[in-house]
Amino acid sequence: MSLENRVFKTLFKESKTELSAYKIELSLVDDFKTIGKNILKNSDKAFLESEQSSKKIGSFVDEAISLIDKSVSIYSKIEKQSKEIGFKIPSNLSQINNDNQSELKALIKLRQAVATLRSVN
Repeated sequence: MSLENRVFKTLFKESKTELSAYKIELSLVDDFKTIGKNILKNSDKAFLESEQSSKKIGSFVDEAISLIDKSVSIYSKIEKQSKEIGFKIPSNLSQINNDNQSELKALIKLRQAVATLRSVN
C-alpha cells in the first residue's frame, strides 16, 4: 500500500503542477492582449491629439506670418516715404522690423516642424 500511496501522490502532484503552469500561461496571454489593446488605445489618442494640436499651432503660425508680412509691407512704405522727405526712421522702428524678421525665420521653422508632425499622422 505504501507504493500505491506514493504513486498516487506523485500523479496528483504532477497534475497540479501542470494545471498551475497552464494558468500562468493563460494569464500571460490575457495580459499580453490587454497591453496590446491599451497600446492601440493610447497611440490612437496620441495621434488624434497631435493632429488637433498641429492644426491649431498651424493656424497660429499662419496668422503670425500673415501679420509679419503686413508689418514688412508697412515698414517698406515707411522707409520709402521717409527717404522721399529726408526723414530718418527712429531706431526703435528699425529694431521692431529686425525682430519681426527674426520671428519670421523662427515661425517658418515651426511651420516645417508642424508639417512634419502632420505627415506622421
